[in-house]
Amino acid sequence: MPVNSEKIAIVLLTCAFPLILVVPITICTIFLPIWLLILALAKVFHPELEYVSNGFEAGLSHEKSLEPNVFNIASYHVLDGYLSLHIIRQMALENVFSLKKDNGQLLFRRLKSTITFFLGYSFWKVNKTFDISDHIRGCDSGSINMKLPNPCFEVDLSDVMRNLVVLPWKKAMPRWEILVLHIDRSSSNSRPQTVLLGRWHHSIMDGYSYLHLLETIFQEQFDFPTATPSNSPRPTFREYFQKLLPILRIPIDLAESICDGFNIHNRFLPKERNSRKSYYACISEPIDDAVVHKIRKKYDVGYGTVVVAICSGALKRVYDLEAQPFLDTIPSQVVFPVVGHPKVVANHFDFRPVRLPLKSKSSVNRLLETEAQIKRAKRRFLLSPIILFHAIIMPAFLSDILINCGVLARSSFVISVFVAQKSFSLGGCKVLDSAAMFTHTRCLVGGTCLCHGTPSRMRMSLMINKQLISSEEAVLKFSQFVREEADALLET
Repeated sequence: MPVNSEKIAIVLLTCAFPLILVVPITICTIFLPIWLLILALAKVFHPELEYVSNGFEAGLSHEKSLEPNVFNIASYHVLDGYLSLHIIRQMALENVFSLKKDNGQLLFRRLKSTITFFLGYSFWKVNKTFDISDHIRGCDSGSINMKLPNPCFEVDLSDVMRNLVVLPWKKAMPRWEILVLHIDRSSSNSRPQTVLLGRWHHSIMDGYSYLHLLETIFQEQFDFPTATPSNSPRPTFREYFQKLLPILRIPIDLAESICDGFNIHNRFLPKERNSRKSYYACISEPIDDAVVHKIRKKYDVGYGTVVVAICSGALKRVYDLEAQPFLDTIPSQVVFPVVGHPKVVANHFDFRPVRLPLKSKSSVNRLLETEAQIKRAKRRFLLSPIILFHAIIMPAFLSDILINCGVLARSSFVISVFVAQKSFSLGGCKVLDSAAMFTHTRCLVGGTCLCHGTPSRMRMSLMINKQLISSEEAVLKFSQFVREEADALLET
């Protein structure tokens, strides 16, 4: 919608906040008693079930969100040395599946569980036929075989992971796996390399949880950035007042969110819903983490801001190759870590709407505009906990609509960043390289970008719908454009 119309709509919706507030109150009044009754019935008649206590997971547990290539995450870690499949399985059995809570239940019970439904609500149920060999296996074993190049080098892993992330899951099996393969070195060094190809559905765990799973299997300690509690002195009256401001902005924030959902002019979305397998993918060449820190210090911006700005700048250059008019900004979801990520497999993060600036006078202007947008997003009252609570108490099909059409569908792009702060090892073998990829085509999101890696080899992955980019060659240029955007920020 035009800018003036959008401002008018925000003002009207802000004034109508008391009326809008009736909607969540009505939902709670109707579904909270039903939800409590369902929990009680499940406890009596199916004590083996564990209710889905996370609204994001509840929204992803519906059958439509469990389809192939919907909400899947994949990653690879290249290890400098040889680890046999048998040893990795034994380490997983001893270090992961033997851990128990105080009540005797498995600490990593979810890895043995699948989603089931009771009276329309989602529950976790342990798979009694669970076999570790179905989940930690070679590429040429199991129910799904994946062909690899022969010989297979590190440069082939991008195509391998792109194919892996969209493979269908076997029904009635927990949706996670770690594939172990051994690849050839492209250099004269004869030392073997082991690759861990991980794939999991987002309803089971997020990226940090997968890394913690690897930590537990191999008894290693990573150093990935997470949000930490503040140890600042007692806040002043002015600081207390500043903390109250986001609450006072709730009507405005809600109005802006609603406008984002209907702002078709500002969307970056495919037009058809039957294109869930139609996308291009590219993983960038590695970037030294020191480059990101130099840019961060030079312009006094956040680490995530630099990554997001480089990604959006590279995306803009990709679209420029299409020689078509493009958007000034696109509504996006940027994932932020939150305090106290549990040391189990779970989903524990915040996702905040950010209007990603694409068209800009220069790369530096885009960086500064991105910093302003991210700061603004962090100051806004976070509506997602309220929405996620409603997703918990509603039946699975309504939770699916609420999450996919009410939250994530407002965004055209999803960006997540998790990069190690120092080098790390797995099973005594140094991790030489890593990357991650995320499929998100359930609600017509135009593309996703994940930034993952080690300090010396950070990589960005781009997945974008084919209806938005007609040429795969343009998408493959993303890697080159990432480097050019980083150089432009350093040289300016």
